[in-house]
Amino acid sequence: MNKTTALFLFTILALLCFGFFSLQLYKEHARLVHYRSGVSELGHEVIELRDKVTQHIIYKERDPYFLTQEIVNIETSIEALALSFEQDPTITFGIRTEHAHHAIEEFTKNTLTLTDALDHAVGVIIVDRTTFEAIYHRADEILNDIGEPDLSQRLLSKRIESGTTRAYGDAEFERLLATYKNINQKKADLFSQLLSAESSHFVEHSEVEFERLAADVRNALTQVLGVVAIIIVLFVSCLYYLRIKELQRNNHAFQRAVEEAEQASDSKSLFLATMSHELRTPMNGVLGLAEVIQAESHEEETKEHARVILDSGQHLVTLLDDILDFSKVEGGKMTLEETEFNIEDLITHVTQALEPLAQARHNSLLVTNNIPRTVRIISDSSRIRQIIFNLLGNAIKFTDQGEVSIKIALLEPTSQLSIIISDTGIGIPRDKLDAIFTPFEQADLTTTRKFGGTGLGLSIVKQITDLMGGDIAVFSQPNVGTKFTLTLPVSFKVISELPSKPLEDDQVNSAANQTLTILLVEDNQVNAIVAKHFLSSCGHRTKWVSDGLKAIHQLKRNHFDLVIIDNHMPNISGVETIQRVRKELQLETIIFGYTADVFKEAHDAFIQAGANFVLTKPLQKANLEKAIRQFHHQIHSQPHHGALEDTVSNVIPLSQPSIDELPMTEEELTRSALMQAHDLSPEEKVDLLNSLESEFLSKSQLLIHAFFEQDFNSLHAALHSIKGIALEFGMNAAELLAAECEALVMVGDLPKAEQLQKLINLMLVNCHQATRMLEKLHSQKETG
Repeated sequence: MNKTTALFLFTILALLCFGFFSLQLYKEHARLVHYRSGVSELGHEVIELRDKVTQHIIYKERDPYFLTQEIVNIETSIEALALSFEQDPTITFGIRTEHAHHAIEEFTKNTLTLTDALDHAVGVIIVDRTTFEAIYHRADEILNDIGEPDLSQRLLSKRIESGTTRAYGDAEFERLLATYKNINQKKADLFSQLLSAESSHFVEHSEVEFERLAADVRNALTQVLGVVAIIIVLFVSCLYYLRIKELQRNNHAFQRAVEEAEQASDSKSLFLATMSHELRTPMNGVLGLAEVIQAESHEEETKEHARVILDSGQHLVTLLDDILDFSKVEGGKMTLEETEFNIEDLITHVTQALEPLAQARHNSLLVTNNIPRTVRIISDSSRIRQIIFNLLGNAIKFTDQGEVSIKIALLEPTSQLSIIISDTGIGIPRDKLDAIFTPFEQADLTTTRKFGGTGLGLSIVKQITDLMGGDIAVFSQPNVGTKFTLTLPVSFKVISELPSKPLEDDQVNSAANQTLTILLVEDNQVNAIVAKHFLSSCGHRTKWVSDGLKAIHQLKRNHFDLVIIDNHMPNISGVETIQRVRKELQLETIIFGYTADVFKEAHDAFIQAGANFVLTKPLQKANLEKAIRQFHHQIHSQPHHGALEDTVSNVIPLSQPSIDELPMTEEELTRSALMQAHDLSPEEKVDLLNSLESEFLSKSQLLIHAFFEQDFNSLHAALHSIKGIALEFGMNAAELLAAECEALVMVGDLPKAEQLQKLINLMLVNCHQATRMLEKLHSQKETG
């Protein structure tokens, strides 16, 4: 159970308890208010009845027996109120119940006392009236007897009150008169008591007492409700605090998840970039050599095999490109770059690339362009080319012996580029149309097996279209065909006249095919062989070095028309090499970056460092030639091109000639003082000869390779070792020649090829002599 749940349960329990307590207090308060109302009502009725009795005494307007009935009714009501309080079924905590009970009892007691007094007063009134009537009748009899006129009751009453009434000597009259006076005195005393403030004070006291009790309960209820409010506030505050803490934890967890996701995305991007480089690097060698074999072989079977290798390799590169493009779109790393271009040129390049595929599948490729050449489109030409290439390539791939068409139009009112690509191919079932833009999905599971592909092409098209703010729709019927309708928002402008006609192809080729001296910087030997072969087949002279430091060394000593440089190399990278060439050497030589990295960041790094162009592996001869043609004006505008003719083209390559071509008279091993020593056993001589043969053969190979690469460090190490061996065996000519070459290398000069070849020849002659001496020693051992 977490803290929030525990707090919630505790608060609910507390609120239930206090709510129940508040309900009981409310009931208690309502009960007290109810009985206060009853007490007040009955109290005022008693006082009103007292006033009626008083009025009756004064005005004698009502029958006193009616007053008695009202007194009885009030007494009944009072007793009913007391009984109701005693038998009230309302369940309370008994707060102020004892005080309320006592107040009810006091009120009942005082009220009944007052009603008893009123009842007694009514009795006195009745006796008074009866006595007065008896006096009146007796006076009337006396006056009749004595012959005087009758008195009215009012006059008789006034005379009695004033004490002027005569008794006429009648004892009965006097007795009645005395009784009446005595009753009046009692009535006066009784009503004096009834009309006193003390007689009705209990009503106000009872009201005040019930009001006080109700106020106490109300205060208690207010306090309880205050506690409930405090609990609610505390609950909300704690809940808010816990919620904030939970949100902070969630935010931290979310932040960590985002960071982990970003790290995973970066790792994926790094993995894809690395894998792209690592896959494209060997693919460069595979496709390059396959292209060389196809171009140079005279056997049709070999050419066909090379073509299969090229097709398979290009298919693999296409799949790799799809995955990389999808990764860039998915990661939000694909950006748009607006350029001004002619749509006809773009379509021509795409159709020229796809025409061989259309012909292989016996499809006719129809292009309808309704946009004049004077209209220049302003948008991302590379993305539009990619979209058209994918859609048109799919149409050709899924159509056999049919027709594929592309229609281009500019919808001027909305400034949208309309592209409609249709085919008469296999079509797509209607229930599969929604899935064709889903990554790694194809309309049919057999599609991948039959036609190939990753299922990413249309997904990439859809995502690029969305990125450009466009819309794509598809209509298809199985075995009838498919039509893709694409609209892209673009800007455009109309130029007044077409640009001047470029140089004719033969003029361009003539200028571009002039022999160039090119520095190739590539650490991979296979890729270097491919690139050198492409360049040499174009008539260019190439100098190959394996890292950036050697490239800088060559550029310091010699002039080159063009530098083609890889990025990932030992010592320093290609980007850093270009920066040093531009900043330290201050050279404006045309430089082509040459990399297996296809991500924009890698290409931008080359351009920002100072490269003029970036070639992507696997290198294709056509792309290389196109790039050189693109920059041929700048290349030929540089002074001194071809300055390396002597150092590059006239270098005599080193080799290991056969023993038949070497003069054995130059061998020095026979005259070696070490081999003529008498203290050496035959076994020791065999070991020395084997060691000499092995070292000279390996060192001769090392010399050839180091000289070819102009690797001064390897040259120095090899020459120093050869000099030591020759000195130990007493081979003076070999030792002197190795020392001379080593001295040149130590000051940064490359030995002449003739010197090194002569040294290699001496080493091989002595190796051959060592073989002959070993055979002689083995023969002597066998004969005993």
